[in-house]
Amino acid sequence: MIAVQSGQLFKFLKKFYNTVPSFPASPNNSNSVYCSASLFVRQILLINNFSKPVVRIFDFWPNDAQEKTRRITGRDIMGLSVIGAGFGRTGTESMKMALEILGFGPCHHMKVALSIPEQEKIWRVAAHGTLPEWDQVYEGYGSGVDWPTAYYWRELSAHYPEAKILLTVRDAESWYASIAKTILQVINNLTDPDSIGLKMISEGVFENRLHDPGHTIGLYKKHNAAVRSAIPPERLLVYNLGDGWNPLCEFLDVPVPDQSYPKSNTGEEFHEFFDKRLATQD
Repeated sequence: MIAVQSGQLFKFLKKFYNTVPSFPASPNNSNSVYCSASLFVRQILLINNFSKPVVRIFDFWPNDAQEKTRRITGRDIMGLSVIGAGFGRTGTESMKMALEILGFGPCHHMKVALSIPEQEKIWRVAAHGTLPEWDQVYEGYGSGVDWPTAYYWRELSAHYPEAKILLTVRDAESWYASIAKTILQVINNLTDPDSIGLKMISEGVFENRLHDPGHTIGLYKKHNAAVRSAIPPERLLVYNLGDGWNPLCEFLDVPVPDQSYPKSNTGEEFHEFFDKRLATQD
């Protein structure tokens, strides 16, 4: 990641945006499309908790998710088109990647909420009961999966009535086994009671009983049943871990891509992300 003072960079970006209409995506990108210069600008986020304005560039090469949304679906991103109601550890990060491949990106995810300081601030406040302005917090995103999106599935499905609802699921026992090896271990090491992990996930979702398999699995099943009951069948896809492209593409009415369904966020990758996050906070 590169951090630079914002003044000169924004002068360059303004000139760049106005004079360079488009440039090719990386030839090594399997989803190569022609990306507008605005997608590069979009990678830049102002962080307000520094003494001076600082710009953080997360990806030097532009993410083509927004351009793919226009190309595949024929629409600009105007709020969420797909809302993921499934709990974490149900293949949500792989689903994030899949939705972006299909043109429904960028896709919001817990790692987004924890990687962008302004996002984390918003969700910390939300965890205490003050809901954000949905259009503001999801500005620029075409979809959302995992928490915190899944925590607010009722509110979001009402706010975005045209959005399709995606419930990712897996066998309850194997889900809890994955939770116990990942999320439970991270939560056990958290000390900030206002953190998203403790306030929203441990307390809000699991009633501070994540260590209790029977209780936690019961909450998981209750949640899935509530989504099935509340969302009309034509608006809902219950996606089982390992289902691959076909049911997802049929539900979203897009072609099946000529590549394997993505797989990401194994236990090792999960711990690597949180180990790095904890290291930067020490």
